[in-house]
Amino acid sequence: TYQDDSTQDLTFILDWTGSNAAVATVTSSLESRGAATGVKGGFATVTASFGSVSGQAALQVGSRPVVGADFGNLAIQEDGKKLFSAADFHFSDPDGDSPTQFEIAPLAGKGSLFLDLDGDDAIDEGEAIETMRAVSSTDISKLKFIPEANGNGSEYASFAFRLYDGYFYSADTYTMTLDVEAVNDK
Repeated sequence: TYQDDSTQDLTFILDWTGSNAAVATVTSSLESRGAATGVKGGFATVTASFGSVSGQAALQVGSRPVVGADFGNLAIQEDGKKLFSAADFHFSDPDGDSPTQFEIAPLAGKGSLFLDLDGDDAIDEGEAIETMRAVSSTDISKLKFIPEANGNGSEYASFAFRLYDGYFYSADTYTMTLDVEAVNDK
């Protein structure tokens, strides 16, 4: 926008460049000024220049991570506990990226879901999952579920989650369902 509030499309008079040809080629040819071609996953900076004036924009390209089709309920025994691992989330990524973060929602149902940072099996201050919480891939093994004493049942509890691959969160929110199998209390 100019000082007189008029506008003009400058796309075809600008010089265009990209910082990372492995991610995208940005051209200044007359037919495709500013178009990014050969796009692959990663980061690049696109620069538009007109004389001594230039501007930059970040270009981030990647595929969203997904949870595999074989995802099902997890079973634990009554009065037991479940320590989660990244494998429990059946992560796959079209770009081959590994999960770097998990976004975990509060537990629906009975029991306790918490990030046992000190490994004491108790919910200490700051460990409860009370709101949507980001958990790094290095801390996912500290995510713990403990059912109520003598509690059991199919679909006993569940929580929603999303995955982050360092570039994008999964487009969908998934549900982890926990079944608690009864044991004979002698």
